[in-house]
Amino acid sequence: MSIETIYGGTYITAAVAKSESLRGTVLTIDAIRTDMFKEKEKVVLTFKDTLKELPLNKTNAKMLSAAFGDDEKEWVGKQLEIQLTKRMFQGELVDGIEVVPK
Repeated sequence: MSIETIYGGTYITAAVAKSESLRGTVLTIDAIRTDMFKEKEKVVLTFKDTLKELPLNKTNAKMLSAAFGDDEKEWVGKQLEIQLTKRMFQGELVDGIEVVPK
């Protein structure tokens, strides 16, 4: 178990997904809300299968929107898979989360 898992809070991060074996896990969306992160509003998903929540970056939000429709309220009950990937962030290659609609 990693420190990120123990003290990482309520969100699914790449470190949490790796340490809690969420990679490749299919999760069912239970509820959706918006929340502020560094003065930016993001969609946050909660799941039936885990207590952790997933704030969506723009890429993942667009992936789910293309698969499930533009109204995020209609996503409840839909499933997605958590995958780990590499992404560029502020000029650095970092671990990231990619959602795969099911």
